[in-house]
Amino acid sequence: MEYSRVFIVISPTAIVPKELVRGIASTTHRLDVILRSAIAALSQGNDIRRDTLFIGYASKSNTVIELRGNELKEIPFSEIELLNLILKRSIRGIQLYSFSLPELKKYLETLCKSTIYLKENGEPIDRVDLRTIPRPICWFLGAHIDVEPQQERILGLNKALRVSLGKISYMTYQCIVIVNRLLDKALSEV
Repeated sequence: MEYSRVFIVISPTAIVPKELVRGIASTTHRLDVILRSAIAALSQGNDIRRDTLFIGYASKSNTVIELRGNELKEIPFSEIELLNLILKRSIRGIQLYSFSLPELKKYLETLCKSTIYLKENGEPIDRVDLRTIPRPICWFLGAHIDVEPQQERILGLNKALRVSLGKISYMTYQCIVIVNRLLDKALSEV
């Protein structure tokens, strides 16, 4: 299945533990931001967004967490429940694997027709006609801190369309919720 939206959250600090831990925000160096963002990307009320692929990249360990909306049977509403599913490594629609940043870029090039980098200094999103952007769209976001400049260069984000949600700083998962609503609205007008 071709996805219409792909969310990629890059965290320069997060690590994926080998086993379930308590206090995931501190013990995993903010993996909770990736997990919360995955839940936001894939949740659609009480259902799952089947047209969505989520990729979380923990760059400290070169670990990719991939969740495929078209294969998932459920999406939990808490980060700890989601981490538990990820660590089981046997849940359809969830994959955990190791990729270098150049390997991740190469993989994403096979998935995406357009790339949008959500940045506070980008073009206001209300000036972008989301209906005309070829899909699937890869939406790049930093986790709790921005993507590092070297990572931006490797991923080609310096050439991507930079878009801003406005003057307010939002948490990563909030950005994804807003983008999903804007995409839903744009796609319903096509």
